[in-house]
Amino acid sequence: MIEWAKTLPAYQQLPINDRIALLRHSAITYPSLVWCFYSPDQGPETIVFPNGAYFNKSPEPQRPGGFIRRKHQMLDQLLQPVRQMEIDSTEFSAFKTIFFLNPDADDLNPASKPILSEGRSATTNALYRYMVKRRGAEDAGDRFGRILLLGTVLATMAVEMREAVVVADFFDQIKFSPFAKQLLFGVKNEEMS
Repeated sequence: MIEWAKTLPAYQQLPINDRIALLRHSAITYPSLVWCFYSPDQGPETIVFPNGAYFNKSPEPQRPGGFIRRKHQMLDQLLQPVRQMEIDSTEFSAFKTIFFLNPDADDLNPASKPILSEGRSATTNALYRYMVKRRGAEDAGDRFGRILLLGTVLATMAVEMREAVVVADFFDQIKFSPFAKQLLFGVKNEEMS
């Protein structure tokens, strides 16, 4: 995510603290989005991870109910639409950028918000022009709206996933590396001691 973010002109214009705020804002959902798009197609209800592990709708009684609900949400509301719409790599890159360049992310300097809004708007306009050129005005409008609405699914998932991660950390259910704690929670090394 960090290397990809460095390719975005709006991101490059931000001070380091705002870059970190954007990374923190997307740290939980960015991987989910990437997994859904790049997962080999093993059916509409299976996500295959880069290491070969996978998850699907198989019952997992040893897992907490909240995990199962989030897993089904990712499969039903993100993976299936991405597959059904056959989103191409250009559309995916634009959607990922639109979601990432969020001027409403926590802890942003007010001076950075217009930069992010401008970058997000430029990407949104470019995506729409691409769709019109590729699919015609009528089909592009519907498709454009459907892709942008995936952002609401991703935003909802972000809130729920962040809450689950905070709870898991609080109860020591998951051991996070210092880098992960800094990225997910904004905790610096000296605060962890």
